[in-house]
This record gives sequence, structure tokens and C-alpha cells, in this order.
Amino acid sequence: MSREVFQEGCKGCEPCAIDVETGQRLTADHPVMMAMMRVWRTLSLAEKQAWHEVTCQNSREPQTLAVASRIVQRFQSEIKATEK
Repeated sequence: MSREVFQEGCKGCEPCAIDVETGQRLTADHPVMMAMMRVWRTLSLAEKQAWHEVTCQNSREPQTLAVASRIVQRFQSEIKATEK
């Protein structure tokens, strides 16, 4: 795991969701995490790297933020579809 460089397959480089009541990371079999990982597996390497830059390196570059924002929108859509 590295904060400096994205590594494919690194669990620390993948997205996670936190239970707001407990503060604990959701498990891999939680429906929200499963939805997020379905989206994650469809992303290009460049998209994953942009996600890493925003979430781990605190990038505020407009282009990188735009990519991360689109990823969040895809996460939200997939989670919402799962809830139906």
C-alpha cells in the first residue's frame, strides 16, 4: 500500500465506505461495498489513478476532481439501483 502511487489490487487504493453510526468500514459483502466495487472494476487505470490522487493525495486539480466526481456519481447510481 502506498499513498504516493496507485497500485492495482491494493486494498488501500480501493474505495471504501464507512458506517456513519459505528465509524467502522463496511465489509466487502455489504450491499453498498458490493455496488461500489462493481463500478470500481469497470474503471480505467487513469480513472483509478485520479481517484487515488483525490482521496489519498488530496489533489485539488480541477480535471482530477472532475473525474473523481463522476466516479462518485456512478457509485451513487449503482447504490441506488441496488436499493430498489
